[in-house]
Amino acid sequence: MSSLITIKWIFIILFLVALYLAIISYIKSNNLWERHVTFFGPVLALKTENVRFLDYFKKFSGFFRIYGTLGAILVVVVSVFFSVLMIFSFLFFLKETPPNTEIFRASNLLAIPGVNDFIPLTFAVILGLVFAMAIHELGHGILARVEDMRVKSAGLIFFVIPLGAFVEPDEEDVERSKGMPKIRMFGAGIANNLAVSLICMILLAGLVGMLTPSDSAYIYGVHTGYPAYNASVPPDSIILGINGEAVSSSMEVSRILNNSKPGDIVALSILNDGRESVHNITLSKWPDIEGAKESEFMGISYYNNQNIKDYFTAYTLNPLGPMFLSYIPINVFMNDDTSGLGFLLIDRPYNIAWNEPFPGYWQVLQIVYWVFWWNFVLGTFNALPLVPLDGGYILREGADRFAEKIGRPGLGKILSGIVIFLVLFALLGTIVIGVLADAGISLSF
Repeated sequence: MSSLITIKWIFIILFLVALYLAIISYIKSNNLWERHVTFFGPVLALKTENVRFLDYFKKFSGFFRIYGTLGAILVVVVSVFFSVLMIFSFLFFLKETPPNTEIFRASNLLAIPGVNDFIPLTFAVILGLVFAMAIHELGHGILARVEDMRVKSAGLIFFVIPLGAFVEPDEEDVERSKGMPKIRMFGAGIANNLAVSLICMILLAGLVGMLTPSDSAYIYGVHTGYPAYNASVPPDSIILGINGEAVSSSMEVSRILNNSKPGDIVALSILNDGRESVHNITLSKWPDIEGAKESEFMGISYYNNQNIKDYFTAYTLNPLGPMFLSYIPINVFMNDDTSGLGFLLIDRPYNIAWNEPFPGYWQVLQIVYWVFWWNFVLGTFNALPLVPLDGGYILREGADRFAEKIGRPGLGKILSGIVIFLVLFALLGTIVIGVLADAGISLSF
C-alpha cells in the first residue's frame, strides 16, 4: 500500500512540475508582466516596486532602532557560539567518526523538503519555510527604511510552490551607510527569525502541556528475538486484552501478568492499523537489563506518555532547548524516533496514545513546530560569519569600523578575512569528513 501511495505522489509531483514549467515557458515566450516577473533559470520571482508600505514603520523609528540594536547584539552572540561550536565539532570529528553520518549524504546537505531525508514535504513544512523567509526579508526591509535606505522592490520566489521572499534594498544606499545603521539592517532578518522561534517555543510548551494520555496500552517497540517478536506482534499496536480480559493501560497489563511464570502462554489481543488480532505469546524470564520487572517478559516496550512529556519539558526549559528541538527531525527520521516526539513533525501512529485537546490540534502543533524550526535554522545559519550570509556582512562592517577607530583602516579586511576563513574551513572540513565517513572512509587521527 505504501509503495502505491509513493508512486501516486511521484506522478502528482511530476505533473505539477511539468505544469509549472509549461506556465513559465508561456509567460517567458510571450513577455508577459515583464515589470513584475523575473526568471532565474526555472525559478520565478514575482516582484513589485510598490513598497511604500514599508515607510509606515518609519513612524516607530525609535522602537525599531532599539530592536535592531538588541537584535545585532543577539546576532553577534549567536554567531560566536555557533562558530566556536562548529570549529570544535570539526576538531572532534578529526578524532572520532561523526554519529549519524546519513546527515552528510548529498540529499541532506540542502534543506529541501521532500528531498532531505529529515524534512518531509507537508503543508506545515512549506508554510513554515515561506513564513520564515518572509519574516526574515521583512526585517531587512523595515530597518532599511528606518535607516533611510531606499527599497527598490520586494516579492516572492517560486519553483512549483512558494520558496520564499525577498526585499531588494538600494545597493548605493547600503554602500553609503556605515556603522550601526548598516549592522542593524543586516541583523534585522536574523533577529526576526530568532524572536519568532522563541515565541513558537512558548506556544509549543503550551500546546504539548495540553496533551493527556488516552486510555490505552500502546506498544511502541517489539524487541527482536523475544516472545512478542516470535509471536509476530507488530509495533504501533494497542493492547485490547489479555486472556480475554480487557485492559486500558500498561499497568493493567502488568497486573494481569503479575502471577505469571516463564513458559506461560498468554493470548494477547491487539489493534493494529484498524485490524484486531490475537497472538499467543510464550513468556520468558527477564533478560539481564535494568528496568521494572513486575511480571514475566513479553519483549515489548510501551509508549510512556508521562516520560515523554517530562522529557520535552526538561529539554525545552534548558538554555540549549532550541537546539534540542531543532534536532528532533534527525531523531525521528534517522534514529527511529527514540524521543517519542515525532508527533511534533508529522502524524505518527502513536498519536492515538494521546487525547486530542481540540479538533485540528495536530495540524496546529505541527505548523507551530515547523515555523519554529525554519526560523531557528534560518536565523542561526544566517548568523554565521560567512559572506554572503548576513553574519558575514555584519562581521565585515564591524571589523571595518573597529579598524578605522584605531587608525588602521586596512586591518578590518584582514581580521574579517581570517574569521571567515576559519569558519568556512571548519564548515567544509566537517562536511567532507561526514561525507567520507558515510562512504565508509575514516579520516580520524
